[in-house]
Order: sequence, then C-alpha cells, then structure tokens
Amino acid sequence: MFNKLKQFKDLRDQAQGVQRRLKDVIVRADADHGKIQVVMDGNQQLLGIEIDPDHLRIENREMLQRHLAEAVNGAIKKSQMEMARVVKELYGTNLPGQS
Repeated sequence: MFNKLKQFKDLRDQAQGVQRRLKDVIVRADADHGKIQVVMDGNQQLLGIEIDPDHLRIENREMLQRHLAEAVNGAIKKSQMEMARVVKELYGTNLPGQS
C-alpha cells in the first residue's frame, strides 16, 4: 500500500514539474494574416489577445468570431505540441496519441 502511495506522489510531483516548466513556454497563433493574435502559455492559459481595430466594426462580428476561434484553436494546438515536447524531453516518452 505504501508503495502505491509513493508512486502516486511521484506521479503528482512529475505532473507539477511539467506544469511549472510549461508556465514559461509561450505560444502565439494568429488568424486573418496576423490581424488577430492570441498568446497562450504551455498550460493553455490565455495571456493575451490582440485584434486589429478594423475587425471591431459591428458588420465584421461573424468574421471576428470565426477568426478569433481559429487563432485560439491554433494556440491550443501549439501548446499541446509544446507539452508533448517537454514531457518527452523530461521523461523520454511521448504522451498517448503523440508521435
């Protein structure tokens, strides 16, 4: 039983180490040729959004929503790739589903 508790603690410590490391990883993604930019850390925390003022007009609302979703999804994908890279670097293995 104590062995299982130690394994659980070790796993938790490793996960916390990965989270600390990913906090310093910054990814950027954009949409509509850079007119919308999203910045996220490796833990998928949104750090910032920049939107070209021309996109803020009311007639561009649907386009803005579509491009914003595209940029956020791009940043999430990049942060997931960074997470896989950090785990592989630290532990020499890939996350499930990663090549």
